Amino acid sequence: MKVGILGGTFDPIHNAHIEIAKAALNQFSLDKVMVMPTPNPPHKDKNTITSNFHRINMIKLAILPYENIEFSDFEINMHDVTYTADTLYLLNELNPDIEYYFILGSDSIMSFLSWYRPDIILKYAKLLTVRRDDESFDLMDSKIKEIEKENQRQRRKAQLRQMASMSTKLIDFNKSQYQTDLRLSINQEKYDLTPNVYLNGDKIVLEYKIGNEKKYVLKNIADFIERIQNQENYKYGKALEFVHSEKSFTDDALKQIDLMKKALIIHHHDMEEYSYYYEPIKRSITIDPRLFDEFYDANKEIFSLGEIECNLRLYILKEDDYYIVRVNVDEPIYIGGKHGYRYGMNNGKFYMDRMIFDEEGNVCRFLSSIMDNEGQLIILEEQYQDFYKYVLLPILSYFEVFDETQNDIPTYDEIKIYGDIDDNQMIYFQPVYVDENQNRVYGFNDNIITTYQQDLIEKYIEQYASLIDQNKHRAYFDTNSQTTYEFIFEGLDYLKQYGDVYVSEALKRVGKKISYNLHVGVSVENNLLKFDISSHEIPKQELQDVLNQYRRKKKFYRLKNGELLYLDSPDLEELSEFMDAYHVDVKDIDNGEFSMNKQRMLAIDEENDFEYVELDREESFVETLDRFKSATQKEYPVPQNYEKILRDYQKEGYVWLHTLKDYGFNGILADDMGLGKTLQIITLLDSLKTNRPSLVVCPSSLIYNWEDEVHKFSKQLSVTCITGNGALRKELIKEIKQGLYVTSYDYMRRDFELYQDIEFEYVILDEAQYIKNQKTKNAQSVKTLKTRHKLALTGTPIENSLAELWSIFDFLMPQYLYNYHHFKETYEIPIIKNEDQQKQAKLKQLVEPFILRRTKKEVLTELPDKIENNVIIPFTPEEEKVYLANLSTINSELQSAIQVNHIDKIQILAMMTRLRQLCCDQRILYKDIIEPSSKLKACMDIIETAKENNQKVLLFSSFTKSLDLIEAELRKKDISYYVLTGSTTKIKRHQLVNAFQNDQTTVFLISLKAGGTGLNLTSASTVIHYDPWWNMSAQNQATDRAYRIGQTNNVQVYKLIMKNSIEEKIQKLQEQKQDLSNMFIENNNGSITQMSTADIIDLFK
Repeated sequence: MKVGILGGTFDPIHNAHIEIAKAALNQFSLDKVMVMPTPNPPHKDKNTITSNFHRINMIKLAILPYENIEFSDFEINMHDVTYTADTLYLLNELNPDIEYYFILGSDSIMSFLSWYRPDIILKYAKLLTVRRDDESFDLMDSKIKEIEKENQRQRRKAQLRQMASMSTKLIDFNKSQYQTDLRLSINQEKYDLTPNVYLNGDKIVLEYKIGNEKKYVLKNIADFIERIQNQENYKYGKALEFVHSEKSFTDDALKQIDLMKKALIIHHHDMEEYSYYYEPIKRSITIDPRLFDEFYDANKEIFSLGEIECNLRLYILKEDDYYIVRVNVDEPIYIGGKHGYRYGMNNGKFYMDRMIFDEEGNVCRFLSSIMDNEGQLIILEEQYQDFYKYVLLPILSYFEVFDETQNDIPTYDEIKIYGDIDDNQMIYFQPVYVDENQNRVYGFNDNIITTYQQDLIEKYIEQYASLIDQNKHRAYFDTNSQTTYEFIFEGLDYLKQYGDVYVSEALKRVGKKISYNLHVGVSVENNLLKFDISSHEIPKQELQDVLNQYRRKKKFYRLKNGELLYLDSPDLEELSEFMDAYHVDVKDIDNGEFSMNKQRMLAIDEENDFEYVELDREESFVETLDRFKSATQKEYPVPQNYEKILRDYQKEGYVWLHTLKDYGFNGILADDMGLGKTLQIITLLDSLKTNRPSLVVCPSSLIYNWEDEVHKFSKQLSVTCITGNGALRKELIKEIKQGLYVTSYDYMRRDFELYQDIEFEYVILDEAQYIKNQKTKNAQSVKTLKTRHKLALTGTPIENSLAELWSIFDFLMPQYLYNYHHFKETYEIPIIKNEDQQKQAKLKQLVEPFILRRTKKEVLTELPDKIENNVIIPFTPEEEKVYLANLSTINSELQSAIQVNHIDKIQILAMMTRLRQLCCDQRILYKDIIEPSSKLKACMDIIETAKENNQKVLLFSSFTKSLDLIEAELRKKDISYYVLTGSTTKIKRHQLVNAFQNDQTTVFLISLKAGGTGLNLTSASTVIHYDPWWNMSAQNQATDRAYRIGQTNNVQVYKLIMKNSIEEKIQKLQEQKQDLSNMFIENNNGSITQMSTADIIDLFK
């Protein structure tokens, strides 16, 4: 049914009202319209003109002719309902099947949104608006749309409120807690509770006053405790209002609060069981016997409560087949949980005295049982022994005992424990109990009554023993059992707290640390290091099993001859640590012997940590080592045609390389850049008498450099560069026979399968840092090559992490630094994260013999000076404004990334790159800037000065766009230059280098990545790093294109750094952080590739 509601005061009703009702019926097909007058609405401040009676009768007369218009007194007779929203809500509740329509005149709709809860009206009724003839239809339509829109907004708002109800509650709670904490922090005063005690019959009753100077009666204790739990603010009177928290009370008051809480818990429990008997706690607490102990402790000082001696008499009587136990006292006592009490009033003052019993409550439990059983206990004859042991024995000391049964049961309080080894070599322990007359009985005896402590000792021994002999009263222990020795070493200390422990001399010897006089001989046999372990006490054939038990943390090992070895031995500990250090598994030991790669000979010789194990370097080991260490040019003469070419340190390098080869070792030639590593390798290869080819793998930019160097120095060594397209390289690889072949890492990645059938004499990795990441194809492909000998050339073998050092050694001597997991756990993590100096020294001991490193300062006293200059350049005001604007944007992005805990390294690098480009020249990023940057102007000043002094300049930049802008300025100034970037072909690169070395060109513009290695440009004496980066190794390599053998002038190195920029921050960071290679290879400046979040944030400040 569709029912329209026409409401209003109808004061009085008139024709317009009737017309509205008729129009609603006709226009909207309503079943009926109810005219519903209302009392005075609350928003109208005047009374109706006519009375309710007259208004009702007038309405009834006016609608009488109309069948479908009815009168409703629903609203006028409900005095509590004054709003349309309330009326519609109630109507829907009473008649849920009726569809209601609320009828409005068009004049009322204009103010509808200001009514009380229009959202509720629209929820429970549809809105009908009846137009009047003279009104604007557009205006009313727009108002209806506005109402609909507002209704949707209100509904959405209500939905949101519902969805956010949980967070709203959380906010309200936390806000309240916050405000409470504030009030507690501000109010430092602590309040006291003053107890008042009186007796109600024989019941103790406790009341309280609260406050300090002015005290108020605590009228409801239960409400008081609830206020504390809820941290409520409460006002007792004008002088006392505060937030109730345990922090708000004195220590004495807190004791009373604890007492109240326990009283409430007990009372609540009692009310649940006997609700008809107990009344709620309000002003006072009646102290139940269960609260005596807590009441006494809380009020001892306040009421000067005392202590009295126990005066209890215990009587034991025997009848025919049962016992009777009674207790007599001089005066009545009250029993608490743990202690007894006497209390009362004396001259109006409360007193209470405590009889101190056992803390376990045994005495109180016993006395309560007697009192509850008419003053005595009946014990069956067959239960008396248990009653005596478990009930009486623990409490006898509190009573004067009168035992009329004539059963004098002795008590043996003193405990002694004896341990020894019997004639059958069996370990046993025997408890003995002694009374006050020194009478003794043995434990493990069913015929005596034992105490709690005695039972505890026997049970403790039983859990370790293999056998309990009731006849001999002994606990026997299995000498083959691990638990036996756990008992000897740990269990006896536990038992000493309950009795005296006596152990025989024979037993004392078991478990002492023993030296087994281990001897380890090391020799060279069949090109391996052979280790031979021996001991007078341990048969060689059982050494593997003994070590296996020791490394499994076992304490003992029984030899096949029956002898028991105690494994807590310093010899075994040292040997086990040695095995761990060199990754030797127990399974590798056979009859006391194991082998190791000869490569470890030098590290083994440095072992000097043995204190207990005797390490014997046998003659074959010593001779081999001496020959290796003392190798000279007499044994390895330099080829005649190199005698005058090589410098002294290069001849030493040649001898070192030859020595490695002859002893089956491989190594890293890590000389400083510019010291002629290539020449030393060519000399070595030229001296070989072999039909096998050798292979150099290098960066693509160095392939032709190797070819040139071989042609320059060797008259007989053939050299072939394996380059070109895939088909050409395949043919060249097929033709490999003798001589030297050179290819790149890039080609090797693609061609490594074509090399699998070739065995090389040497595989040499130039710039070996290219395989620093073990997981790359570079590293994986070169490690598949078959060769007799391997060398690595690099000035920075560990630019970034120890993992790089491991990867190079994994190529040179697989497993020398073990598998990577073991290396990481044993060396990398302790050294990098924990700065473990011992591990660092151990790793250095391992790698140092196979790394030859000389610096220019050490060997080239004739080399001129290298003078490094940091040129700090200020921004112009315009440049600074642009830089700071970009810095601010980047900082916002960085903070957002940090807040979501996601710092993307690529994103950070992009941020840095943007700031670095702004430091170089803002024209790189902004097309509307015309003026060259401050840095470019400073750079041009240096170049022009160099030109005036006939000096050549190498300029390195990470950005080719920077090189383009510099090139434009050089053209303007008519300064000659060459450009070398990553797009320069290998042949063109070669031509440019030769041209610059020999002509009068002033500047060589070089992309840092493309030209940092493999170039010999000693004709230049000025080096400019246009945009210094944090990879110090890359910068040093670039500088050493000029500062190397053949340089006759001092080399000036300029780093152009913008003041108060990211470049300056990076420079400072370089100074703070040291490159890892300093730990193992001297004279390497810091290199930064891994940054903490703090470092990253600091860069963008």
